[in-house]
Amino acid sequence: MKRILIVDDYPLTRTGVCLILEGHKDYKVVGEAGAADDALKLLGSVDADLAVIEVAVPGMPGLELIRVLRTSKPGMQILVLSRFDEMKYAAAAVRAGAGGYVEKRAPIETFLEAVDRTAD
Repeated sequence: MKRILIVDDYPLTRTGVCLILEGHKDYKVVGEAGAADDALKLLGSVDADLAVIEVAVPGMPGLELIRVLRTSKPGMQILVLSRFDEMKYAAAAVRAGAGGYVEKRAPIETFLEAVDRTAD
């Protein structure tokens, strides 16, 4: 079972992502955060295999958050789920340490495939 941390500043988006992931037997959401500071606090209390993050959350630039998460939990993979155009941000996110990038407008199946590929 893949344990997942969700980091997004929109509660509605976090809830939707959680519902999508919890609808599959292979996924368990172990924490949610709406800001970078909250995500970093959660790292000490949750054991996540994968963080699904928006690159634009309050408290820290998204690329820096990716770097901090990779340093703090080297074994945890990172998938960026963002409202920003993939062409502009995906390469930078991968260089910062993300294992994948999906736009929020992508089909649910594409998101779930990205979760699987990034977590593995």
